[in-house]
Amino acid sequence: MNDDVVKSAGQKSSDPQRALENIVDDEDALSEARQWAYDELTKGRAPEEVAGELRAAGWDSDQANDMAEQARRQTRHLRGVITRDDVARLANDRYRRTMGLRWFSAFVNLICFWRMLSSITMVFQGGRKKQAIASFGPSPQPSAPNTGETEETPLPIASPGPDAAPEVNKSADPPAPT
Repeated sequence: MNDDVVKSAGQKSSDPQRALENIVDDEDALSEARQWAYDELTKGRAPEEVAGELRAAGWDSDQANDMAEQARRQTRHLRGVITRDDVARLANDRYRRTMGLRWFSAFVNLICFWRMLSSITMVFQGGRKKQAIASFGPSPQPSAPNTGETEETPLPIASPGPDAAPEVNKSADPPAPT
């Protein structure tokens, strides 16, 4: 670096074009050094060795240590390291997958609640509701109040019409061949 840039870095410039000339872009060099540190750690080198080589290449000690640390964190999966973040992420994913069906469990709970409510209602009615459903006719009137007894009404039986099928032989022996 020339001395003019270092001297003018702390001073305000009245010319905006001159101020932009003093900016140094070192992002390409940083990204190359980070990639090199990552590649070296994937080859099995220790982070301390990589940081030492970066310092020997002219990088600031803090920057070299930071690059080696970032590369170490990025290569955790290659070394089989499982972090708390990984475990928390897996637990969160599992929780979200299982809670995705919560509407279904609510539906099942509503059915169970409805069934329990109808059972309680039947107990308070003395079982009349169940007998009314079983008779398939109009609601029968109980012969004696609160006893649960009902009169049986016979169901009408339809008579076969002229187009009815002939009766089938229902004897135990099969018919003989003719």
